[in-house]
Parts: sequence; structure tokens; C-alpha cells
Amino acid sequence: MNSYDVVLINAKFCSDGERSSFPMGMLYLGSILISEGYKVVLLDYNLRQKPLSEIEKDIQRINSPIFAISSLSNGYSFVKGIVPIIRKNAPNSKILLGGAITFGIPEFILQKTGADVVIEGEAESCIVPLVKTILAGGEFWNVPGVYSTTERNEIRRPRQRQSVIQDLSALPFPAWQLIDANEYINRLQHALHSEHMKSFPIFASRGCPYTCRFCSPTLGKKFRVRTRDVAQEIELAIAQYCIDDVWFTDEEFALSRARAMELCQIMRGISRPLTFTCSMRVDRVSPEILREMKEAGCRRILYGVESGSPEILKAMNKGFTACQASEAILETRRQGIEAYVNFMFGYPGETEDTIRQTSDFMKKHNLYSGFGFTTPLPGTKLFEDTLSAGKIQDLDSYLESLGASWTTNLVINLTSIPTQRLFELKRRIQEETFPTRIVLKN
Repeated sequence: MNSYDVVLINAKFCSDGERSSFPMGMLYLGSILISEGYKVVLLDYNLRQKPLSEIEKDIQRINSPIFAISSLSNGYSFVKGIVPIIRKNAPNSKILLGGAITFGIPEFILQKTGADVVIEGEAESCIVPLVKTILAGGEFWNVPGVYSTTERNEIRRPRQRQSVIQDLSALPFPAWQLIDANEYINRLQHALHSEHMKSFPIFASRGCPYTCRFCSPTLGKKFRVRTRDVAQEIELAIAQYCIDDVWFTDEEFALSRARAMELCQIMRGISRPLTFTCSMRVDRVSPEILREMKEAGCRRILYGVESGSPEILKAMNKGFTACQASEAILETRRQGIEAYVNFMFGYPGETEDTIRQTSDFMKKHNLYSGFGFTTPLPGTKLFEDTLSAGKIQDLDSYLESLGASWTTNLVINLTSIPTQRLFELKRRIQEETFPTRIVLKN
């Protein structure tokens, strides 16, 4: 039996065979714990998916006082299945739960999953004091941002919220050695259409100040950046994994012109030429910024346009217009960069006319999208509105249903369009737009 101070568990949240990215949150936690001298292992059940019977065998081979699970909302069913297994085979251990699964509904998640602790917010700021307190037999509910239950199964709310991590450069680099990094790199080749390139994820900032109604502020609304150690992390990834492409996983690459120029300067200073992919808002685009990005190696920009309908864009609170989106796409291509655009299907208020507007927008710009169906996720304004309107009758069942792929399954129909008709419209648009998709390659 192997003994560890902390067992980290990356929950299964996508179907086997789907593309998945590095479990960055878990890797940051692992790195922090290792730097404090703790012995840590990471069980990655999203990459190496197993039936619960096999997972139970894994748990039986491990001795640890702490099991810390991280999950997205669509890992809810998995978490409900693994917690009883840990409880059965490690009855004296504490089970911690964090990640997007807790957003907006931490008390509900705590009660339904049976975890001992739910962590709200950036767990890096509380994981060490929480682990120290548990190992010392102390009252861990005093730790900021921690929800727990009493012996009478009553909820103990945190006495204070966690402080937001201001200096991201103070965090150690992710503990890549805890996962099969090369397998993730191989998956990213397909997910990012990087062909022969070896892409690698880098967080250069956290937070998004915008308030799109369908989006949860995964890393908070306060925009924070790291600069002095970004180049160092990229150089380390080059040395360890021979990467030649960077995927900036930031929610927003160029919140300001100065920040975009700063990152471009970093990329130009790397020891070997690299290309990179990033995400931007269409209203942050300018010819000057795009020229700098192209010269620094940018090959693709992901734009979350979501709809070609002015009415739906306004309902989403996107904060930009379809005209701005059009100009951003055209200017991106003029600079020799691929514009990869995401769209959403079935937002509240969607009609066949607004869907037609989106289809026309895509055809005008030769775009293709997998079209994920609009799904209200906990922690979003859309979820709150859907819940208040009584459209989610059983929250537990609803969360269970989130495990399905949103590009092929409709979890909840938020429109007045019959469900079967929605599928027909989605299929038709995909068939009409797929042959004309433009991909720029160097």
C-alpha cells in the first residue's frame, strides 16, 4: 500500500476519447503542496477513465488522510459515485471538493456529494492551511472559503471569504510531473488542430471583468497578470517536452494594448521560434495589435462570438455588436492569422429568425462551428434565471444530466422552438457551413 499526505483526484468530466486539457488547477495545488514538503499523487480519471469498480481498487491501494477532488459541473455524477467509494475504503480520511462544480451552489454540492469540505474560490490560497489543520486534527471550518458539515449534518459556512491571489508570479509552476504530460500534448495536437506541432498550455493571467450571462467567472472577475516568470515557464516546457507551440489559456489575451504588447515581447524573446494560440474579445482587436501578434508568432485567435443575431448578443450581455465581430474576423485574416469562432445554439429568446442570422453570419465569413447547445451552468446569471423561472424542477437530476456532450445533446431547451426542430436547424447549418470553412496555415 502506498502512503501519501494528499491524494489529488481529477474527476471524469468528458466522455472517453474526447479531447481534454491539462488539469491546471490540480497541478498548481500539487506544486504548492510539494513545495511545502507533502507527499502527493494525482489520480487522473479524466485522462485514464475507469469504471468505479476499478477506481475502488485504486483507492484500496492507497493510504492517505486527505483526498482532494477537483471537478467541472459536468463531473457531478462522477463525484457522487467516487465519494462513497473513498468513504467506504478510507473512513477516517477527509474528502475535499473544489473546482467549477461548487460555483454558485456550494451548500447543495456539499450535501449531495457527501464530501467533508467544499472549497469556494481559488484553492491555492487555502490548501496549505487547510491541509495543515486537517493533519493536526484542528477545526478546518475556520479556514477562509471552506464549507463543511457538523456531526448533525448542518452546514458550516466559511467565516470569511478567501483573498484573491494578487501576485500570480508568487505561485510555483504547475507540477507537470504528476500527470502524463506527453499524452495531454498529443491530445492538444488534435484539439487545437496543430498538426505536427507540440502545443502546451500556459496561464499568463486570471480573471475576466466582463459579465456575459451564460459564463461563470471561473477565476474571478478581477483581471490579474503574471509577466516576469511566463518566459521562464515556456523555456522550461521547451526543455522538458520539446514544445514548439503555446496555447495561452487565459480568458482574455489582450484586455489592454499594453498587455498584448507585453506578451508579444515575451514571445519574441523565447530562445527558439514558437507559434501560439489565444482567446480574445472582438472589441479588443486592432490592426496594430494583430500585426504585433502575427510577428510574435500568433497563428490562431479564438473568438467567442456566440451568435450572429444583434438581439441574442444583447440578451447574452456580450457587450459588442455583430458588426464589430465581422470587422475583427476580417482584420484577423488580413494579418494572416486564423480566426476560430465559437457559436452557441438555443439561447433564451432564440427563434428561427435569429438562428438564420447566425447562419448568414457564418456563411458570410466562411465559418464553421461545432455549435454547443446553450447550457445554464451553476454560478452564471443564466442558471439563476433558469432556476428562478422554474425550468429546472430537480437540481440533482439536472446536474446529473450535464455529463453528456453539449454539442450532441440538449440538456434543457430554453427556447420556444420544438426540440426536434432545434436539432434539424443545427444539422442543416452545420451541413451548409462545413464545406466553406477557411483555415489559414503558414
